[in-house]
Amino acid sequence: MRRKMFLILATVLLSGAFSHGALAGIALVGPPNPVPGFPAFPGYPQYYKDTNGAIVELPQPPVGDPVNPAPVPPTMIFDTPIAGDAFSQAIGFGTEAFYWYATARTRTRFGNCTFIFGLEATYLTPGDPTTAVVFFRTRVVALKVLIPGTYLLYTPFGVETIVAATADLFKKRGLVYTRDVGATPLDFAAVQTAGAPVTFLRATAMAPGVDPTQWLGDGVTSSTVTGSPIGYNKVRLEAPPGVNLDGLGNNFVETDIFTVSGKIPGVIPTALTVDRATYNAAASSLDVFVSTDPNATVDVINGNTVPPTTLFTGLADATGKFFAHIAYAALPKPLTVTASAPPHSPKTTTQNPVDVVVITQADYNVGLGTLTVTAQSSDPGAVLTATGFGPLGAPFAVAWPPPARVDVTSTGGGKDTALVNLVP
Repeated sequence: MRRKMFLILATVLLSGAFSHGALAGIALVGPPNPVPGFPAFPGYPQYYKDTNGAIVELPQPPVGDPVNPAPVPPTMIFDTPIAGDAFSQAIGFGTEAFYWYATARTRTRFGNCTFIFGLEATYLTPGDPTTAVVFFRTRVVALKVLIPGTYLLYTPFGVETIVAATADLFKKRGLVYTRDVGATPLDFAAVQTAGAPVTFLRATAMAPGVDPTQWLGDGVTSSTVTGSPIGYNKVRLEAPPGVNLDGLGNNFVETDIFTVSGKIPGVIPTALTVDRATYNAAASSLDVFVSTDPNATVDVINGNTVPPTTLFTGLADATGKFFAHIAYAALPKPLTVTASAPPHSPKTTTQNPVDVVVITQADYNVGLGTLTVTAQSSDPGAVLTATGFGPLGAPFAVAWPPPARVDVTSTGGGKDTALVNLVP
């Protein structure tokens, strides 16, 4: 039977607490996948990589059949595109789609019990790409379980404590618990920075003909799994002491059988973003900041003016933030940066270093009707210009009303923005 989709919830239905292994989680967020016709939307990440090295992608449209109640494997888990919704049609799915999805089912003596885990892409307002989010979901639905108390949910990612009140249990006709991590609109790295403990479980069996190098699970076949960061590849719901939850005298139910869906991308370039490349002309030095795979080797080179330099990170959490301070003989333009993190192919990008510009004064004199702007550059020879006003120097005559902010650009390529301060 085709699994039912659930919309994102703003709150957890029952109160809960969570503990997990500190090192598990998302290791890398892939580059955005632009959506044709929506230039203001950066696009959902092409892929996510976990701390085990497993990678899952979200193509546009997703691969598989969202309609058939008995889909042919392999398939991703996603909603049918919404008719008349241009954004939904462009991304190829409806209210939600999963980079990775795992569900497990068992029974209590009261009824069915379903466990759901997933890295989900959705948008909070239909048709509005500015509300797009990606988050990690944990959910358990134990129908007709109406006994209040403290329940423990043991998952492959840690232990969750669920405090179930009588009113909530009867309102939902059972134990219903949902926990979402990282649901921040357009911040697709929030699921990483918020510490979602997910690693992508892999099915140990798939339908004949499904390539295990392309799929973590086929979305249909049920099997045991591997990939738990704590070595616990099953789920267990434990009721308060004395509750005969399974009908056999035990206060728990558990299973190690899951249905997993996860599409593995083909060979993809190493993710690489040059966050900053600035120079100091007086010191003949460069500062280069790069975001990439935490396991990457990052090199900076530019002919004879910059010797080959391997960037270093020094960050204990290995988030993929690299930095190097480099001396140069002549200012390199452009600077070439290469990142390599097998099995990804190397990625090379070029970027012109720019000077560092800092606005030190942006004052509008109300009585005189003048705007005074001063700024400093890391290149003493650079010419600084206030956009819309001219080169810096004497105050500018500016009629009322004054600008809210001022931009200063440099012939060295740098720029800065400051709010204008009103003075008598």
